[in-house]
Amino acid sequence: MPTIANYATLWVAATHLDLLSLRASRPSSDATSICKDRAYRMAAALLRFNFNYGDFVPWLRGEYTGAQRDWDATFDIVDSVQTSLVPPGLSDQ
Repeated sequence: MPTIANYATLWVAATHLDLLSLRASRPSSDATSICKDRAYRMAAALLRFNFNYGDFVPWLRGEYTGAQRDWDATFDIVDSVQTSLVPPGLSDQ
């Protein structure tokens, strides 16, 4: 089967394949074998997410809202960097 046919088949599967099983907890693996069904579902999921790992990885853990993040501390760090002095020898360019 030509490579493009495999890719097209995967895209068709990605449109309807149930991916919720990827979010289920699973026991540690001994890494001696790869589950072909899981690998296929991961490939389909990556197609759905347009290979955007920044969206895909949090989706695997569940809905990401950012609620657990300490935003005040994050903005304090950003503010402290904005007021930092430029070290001697570095240009302001």
